[in-house]
Amino acid sequence: MKRTLLLTLFTMIICTVNGTAADYFIEDGICYFPITGQNNSVEVGNQSLVAGSITSTPYAGKVVVPATVTHEMVTYNVVGVTYNAFFENKNVTSVELPNGILSIGQSAFYGCRNLTSVNLPSTLEYIAPFAFAYSGIKSAIIPEGVMTIYPHVFDSCDALEAISFPTTLKTIGEYGVFKCTKLSNLIIPSTVTSIGEYAFSGCTSLKSLDYYAANCGDFTNYTGSAHPFFNCPLEKVVFESTVTHLPAGLLYPSEGLKEIYSYISSPLTIGEDVFHSVDKPSCKLYVPENSVDLYKTAEVWKEFSNILAVSSSGIAEDSEDMISVAGSCGKIVIMGAPEGTEIRIYSINGIIVYTGTACEVPIDKTGLYVVKVGNVVKKIILR
Repeated sequence: MKRTLLLTLFTMIICTVNGTAADYFIEDGICYFPITGQNNSVEVGNQSLVAGSITSTPYAGKVVVPATVTHEMVTYNVVGVTYNAFFENKNVTSVELPNGILSIGQSAFYGCRNLTSVNLPSTLEYIAPFAFAYSGIKSAIIPEGVMTIYPHVFDSCDALEAISFPTTLKTIGEYGVFKCTKLSNLIIPSTVTSIGEYAFSGCTSLKSLDYYAANCGDFTNYTGSAHPFFNCPLEKVVFESTVTHLPAGLLYPSEGLKEIYSYISSPLTIGEDVFHSVDKPSCKLYVPENSVDLYKTAEVWKEFSNILAVSSSGIAEDSEDMISVAGSCGKIVIMGAPEGTEIRIYSINGIIVYTGTACEVPIDKTGLYVVKVGNVVKKIILR
């Protein structure tokens, strides 16, 4: 009911648009709306909004948005995508956005079921609620600079297989990545301080969580299915050394959790509700080899029957000939890895950009990457 009311409210707001033919222009099949008060700046939009309708414009196939557009001898900078620009368009398959795009409006790609790809440029700062909800996108790499995933941005994107958050991210709103049923692994950056209700609830393929958040707020006021990872079949959770606080209710419910890796050298003081539903007798807890005794005597942690040592997580070069790594066409390809081998890809500054088992991983930025395949470590330069 809450989700329905929110969407209805947003729809009421956007349907109050009034305008005339002079409020927009079309060049090369793309509709542009000049931004009031910003000279020579436009947003990609839907010309049918002028009539107060939210039916789609005839965009189809691959849509390439230019960085600038000239109309009647005036050149405009393209700085955004308006609300409902591609609303429920079933004909668009991909959209290429230029650098210079600052914002993507509310419901911009809502319901675009055949849309599989939208690149998010490095200049992007704002993604509005419902922007990609119910669309067919397969991956999303959120650029540095974005600080908030607003409510419902990726709600019910049932083709979404991978999402990468930036190190500038602070807030993941309610229903932000709700019911993305093909998403299998997730990395929460160290900068995240707030995760909303139902944020990842219903991601029924989500088995691996890599948690960096240093000091995220508790979930003690969340009830039942409102917990951010409710109905996620987590099997493996990694707490990185950046974590200074584990939120109450973080792993509720997680009866199927098999492994927890804590790279926190000194066990944190936590309450019972952090691991409330975890089967501690069967779930294995891996901790730094010099910290085993500390965990075995720490409250709550000591309730795990299997507390085992794990080597340092530092990256070390390994010359294993059977594994090879190649980079081309915006992706890293891993060859020779046994099926199901865990793969982690790090940027040169040590930030994890991917964790999972896929042997082809899309990467949108050039540079040096470190690829860890099981215990084998390789380096690759994407040009």
